[in-house]
Amino acid sequence: MIQQLEDVQPEWGSPWQSRRASTILWAMNNGTPSMNKSPAMDAILDPLRKIEAEMRKWQEQADVAAIFDLTWKEAVKQAMRTGNTVPDRPAEADAGPGPRPARRVMNNATIEKLAFDLSRLVRGLLLFRDELSAWITGMTRYSGSTDQSFW
Repeated sequence: MIQQLEDVQPEWGSPWQSRRASTILWAMNNGTPSMNKSPAMDAILDPLRKIEAEMRKWQEQADVAAIFDLTWKEAVKQAMRTGNTVPDRPAEADAGPGPRPARRVMNNATIEKLAFDLSRLVRGLLLFRDELSAWITGMTRYSGSTDQSFW
């Protein structure tokens, strides 16, 4: 059986014996405009986006299942009103368990949203910003306070 990424324990660093922390990798793609930075970023982002897209397919199945479920509930109500036998719930009305969080890449995240998503993703995610200056100026977007200490 193939193990899902979230089922694998994260790698933990230990700068000293009593401290364990998850690993954070900071990287920056630096260069002037038109230096082909975007293709380099796409090489990293495209596989992650493909994983996200595949995991979101479940939502489409869940939407179809919800329609089957609604139709079945209406049939149950009708059967109860008329005294007929209540129909069994169709298998198509159950989309199955939802996937673990589909997000692997974030862009322009708030600290709160980032913390929420990280709490659900054991293996972490990629926070992607294509403009360093926008990320830095965004640290003061909430009522004059700053997010710099968080980062």
